[in-house]
Amino acid sequence: MITSTWNDKYFKYTFWSLIIADIFFFWTHTFPNFETIFFIITCLALFYLMLKKTSFIVYIPLLELFVGSQGHLMDLNINGFILSFRLAIFLMAFIAGIIYLIKKRKFDFAKSSYLIPTIIYLAMLLLGIGTALAHNRGLVNIFFDLNGYLFIFILPIFYQIIKDKKILKNLLYIFLAGAFFFSIKTILTFYIFSHHFPGVNLTILYEWLRDSRIGEITIVNPSFFRIFFQSQIYIIISFIITFCLLAFKEQVVDPKDKKLLIFLNIFNLTALLISLSRSYWVGLAMFLSTLFIWLIIKKYKLINIIKVYLKFLGITALSVLFVFLLVKLPYTDADLGLFAQRLTTGEAASNSRLELLPHMLEKIKTQPILGNGLAQEITYMSHDPRNRNEKNPNGSVTTYSFEWGWLSIWMKFGILGLLIYLYLILKIIIDSVKLGINKWPRSEAILIISLALCLITISTIHIFSPYLDHPLGIGFMVISIAILEKIK
Repeated sequence: MITSTWNDKYFKYTFWSLIIADIFFFWTHTFPNFETIFFIITCLALFYLMLKKTSFIVYIPLLELFVGSQGHLMDLNINGFILSFRLAIFLMAFIAGIIYLIKKRKFDFAKSSYLIPTIIYLAMLLLGIGTALAHNRGLVNIFFDLNGYLFIFILPIFYQIIKDKKILKNLLYIFLAGAFFFSIKTILTFYIFSHHFPGVNLTILYEWLRDSRIGEITIVNPSFFRIFFQSQIYIIISFIITFCLLAFKEQVVDPKDKKLLIFLNIFNLTALLISLSRSYWVGLAMFLSTLFIWLIIKKYKLINIIKVYLKFLGITALSVLFVFLLVKLPYTDADLGLFAQRLTTGEAASNSRLELLPHMLEKIKTQPILGNGLAQEITYMSHDPRNRNEKNPNGSVTTYSFEWGWLSIWMKFGILGLLIYLYLILKIIIDSVKLGINKWPRSEAILIISLALCLITISTIHIFSPYLDHPLGIGFMVISIAILEKIK
């Protein structure tokens, strides 16, 4: 039974802690001389918490993923090497986890059904590193390309620490609070930029969000801005989980929490609409399609299926109304037909993807089986205004980070690496479905099926926007495996 979310201490403490932390992050950006001191003090405090209470080894790295986008909420410059806040937290959690494993003298992950798939996955990474070294690619580029995959190494630690359902329950509340906070951050950013309130320095706010790599703020017209943050992927996950709980509330949710779930759904979906991300919208369409298949499998009556989708339409209508009020109060002349235009017209980022596509396909053809390895660069001409400017009139772009997620994996690790990746994801989905069917309609079963729906959604989004070769997506895979194994 999911109850009393508002009053749960982990939900409340997480939400208010994130607000206070964000104020400090903004302050360190405004006064950069204090960033180094605050970075060190914060890391020492978090490391102490991890050593003091083992569950924080799980909570803290995941919470950073929920709200940290590219992981640069703060940075520490060490003789030219930039240590990101995410990497620092990962290293501390890894060290604290190793200390915990040594003290307990246990390695339960050796018994996991995911041991062999994980070893094969690591072999894929070693192949990518070896190929890159054989082609004399720079160690710095290899490291930063590999950096996105490093989160997989914390899986055995999470597996060991998540020993009881209390930790899972606390993690759910921490996650819901993080997604709620990030939805509010998206909505407030949109509202502030769209109304040009006197006395608000938009330049400082923009530079903070840009320099900390939280995301992109793009002007659509003078009264409408696109607010895209990479960690909004966890807002989608939150929406799917809370919508599934709402859809099956009769069995698992305290009636007092029905309003909360609707409230979270509306805020989550409003933030996703504001993102103007077609990749997210395609992912939501895949979620709705897959949910329909699940309802058919469970032999739901047609009237009950209709009720589920009417709930979605109702939440969507309220979210669109919320966006309308954000734009029109106080009044602006922004045209909300922008949403329809977004579905039917191209724009710089999507055009840049199409310009990159033939170059990626050509590179895949050169090494289709074993791949080209990590840090494989591609140079192409882009018409994206962010790339084509006075300093770069031809729009030439050279990069080893690519938008086409699945093609990127194929290009770097070959068809073998792609199959390994797909096998691991399919195993998580299949295990989720098997476990969910056996335990349906208990509350944990609905949460388990939600994990499968989330992973299918992320895999769809990964076609266009890379997440499963990034800590944001791999982190979700890691926690999904740990949850499934615990519940089994």
